[in-house]
Amino acid sequence: MEAVSPHRLYFDRLVTPRRSLTRLGVILLMVPFAVVNVFFGLLMYAKGAVVVPVFLGLDVAGLSLALWMNFREGKRGERVVVSAEEISVARVDPPRSREVWRSSTAFTRVELKDPGKHASRLSLATRGQELVLGARLSPVEREAFAHDLEAAVKAARAERW
Repeated sequence: MEAVSPHRLYFDRLVTPRRSLTRLGVILLMVPFAVVNVFFGLLMYAKGAVVVPVFLGLDVAGLSLALWMNFREGKRGERVVVSAEEISVARVDPPRSREVWRSSTAFTRVELKDPGKHASRLSLATRGQELVLGARLSPVEREAFAHDLEAAVKAARAERW
């Protein structure tokens, strides 16, 4: 994403979801899981239960697919940039980024509905349009993000006006 304005940036943040498992954690989970499934699969095959290893293999494949999708989703995010002139939001999905919102700082409101609740909603609003931000954040993180964004918008307005 190119620079928003030659003016000072008051806010430039990439919002991504927090993941509880690191790559090492996934390996430490998958290796024993696969070893146990292979062991029981071979044991069942030796006892004549030919179908059981197939389902155990599907079990490993299903967990691997779920973890892969989780990591893929974890790379997605939103970049929010506030300057004195405008607020710009881009959806980031490596390796590309696409801008979805651009509005004047003077006329854009930061709204946080139901703060502190799981269903809280942070949005930018202007001229009848609204964009939801931080949907993947926890309620506490969303509230802190809203506070920081509101402070940046106020500081940007102060420079301009």
